Amino acid sequence: MVIDGLDELEKEEEIGSLLDELCTFPAQILIFSRQMDLYQEYFPAVFLSIKAQNTDIITFLQAGIKSGRRLSSLLKRTPGLQDELLEKIPEKSQGMCVSSHLFPST
Repeated sequence: MVIDGLDELEKEEEIGSLLDELCTFPAQILIFSRQMDLYQEYFPAVFLSIKAQNTDIITFLQAGIKSGRRLSSLLKRTPGLQDELLEKIPEKSQGMCVSSHLFPST
């Protein structure tokens, strides 16, 4: 089972309730989320930290812009938009933590 964006839940009790429910499933669970230290100690898991450097994100974005004709065209027609995207997207991404929560199957 794959869960993405667990950290995007607004209330801590929602996260706790969801994790409690997930523990009841006879499945292995892979969670993609930013680091959530509050819950890390309560679940047997392997935590992998994957954090892209801003330079990596910018390189990826530039390659996408270069290969995407529609996006490239739009950015050429809107002065400053490309620079704004290349500044704001890495800032907003804040990296990502990938956690693999392995619960025993029952």
